[in-house]
Amino acid sequence: MLDEFHSLLDQRRNPRNYFEKELSKLIQNVEDLVSLFKACDPLEAGRSFETERQDFTVQEKKDLILSKLYALRRTKRMWPVRLILLWNDITPDDENEVEQLITALKKSDFIETGEYGLRDLAKITIGGKTQVEKNTKRPAITATKAIGKSDEAGSELDIFISHSSKDKKIAAALIELIRSALSLSPKKIRCSSVDGYRLTAGAGTDEQLRNEVNSCEVLVGLITANSVRSAYVMFELGARWGQQKPMIPLLYGGEDLLEGPLSGINALRLDVPAQMHQFISDLAAILKQQMESPAVYIDLLKLLTKMAAIY
Repeated sequence: MLDEFHSLLDQRRNPRNYFEKELSKLIQNVEDLVSLFKACDPLEAGRSFETERQDFTVQEKKDLILSKLYALRRTKRMWPVRLILLWNDITPDDENEVEQLITALKKSDFIETGEYGLRDLAKITIGGKTQVEKNTKRPAITATKAIGKSDEAGSELDIFISHSSKDKKIAAALIELIRSALSLSPKKIRCSSVDGYRLTAGAGTDEQLRNEVNSCEVLVGLITANSVRSAYVMFELGARWGQQKPMIPLLYGGEDLLEGPLSGINALRLDVPAQMHQFISDLAAILKQQMESPAVYIDLLKLLTKMAAIY
């Protein structure tokens, strides 16, 4: 009651100062809500709205709550755990599950909660931050990094794009889309006919291509009338198929370009936007890489599908 009296008195004596304070509080509340929305946006988490969510285990629910509270840690306030779950399309199994999850996390000293009727509100503790960071893969600090030298030359290749040099414009547009959607370094992508992604000068072409086709995380094959006539492309696809390692054929310009054993591999079409959204989602899952929001790369995706459509 006394606080309300002082607030009313301040409002009458100095209305401008009072309203500036209230506006500042409102702006801060809006900014905090935007932070919560970003932390819980499925697209920010690399999940497509078209992808049906799997059932979450108890541990996965606890990990998700911790990861979101970790993302919100700099707001220095408490957040409603039930709302975090619901905004990530997770419906509690029963009325008591949220309370049980909160109790388990608090018992492990990963979160702290509000008192009395505010126990659904929580924020992450130092112990919780340590737990999230322990479960997050971080690049090892090597001796070369410590003295300021780059060690990317020895880093593993993520994506090898098998293609005909006659299709290098499409390949270049595909690289721009992948890098925009997954924030990959150029060193993680090999595309032998596109500047910035070619083989190292002086390298033994056949030997390095053979090694990279075998060792990359995923091979992306541009399947066109040009590439099916390329001995190199057919060799690369066949070698990868024989290893039974991740391979994604991207098809445009014809329906029956893949023949023999390769015809049994599900191919996606470059000129169909929905299938290219699936391509980005599948690629992110194989590489265990977080996707950017579609708003970041949608223009590049549309440009690529239009290029393929007029092939």
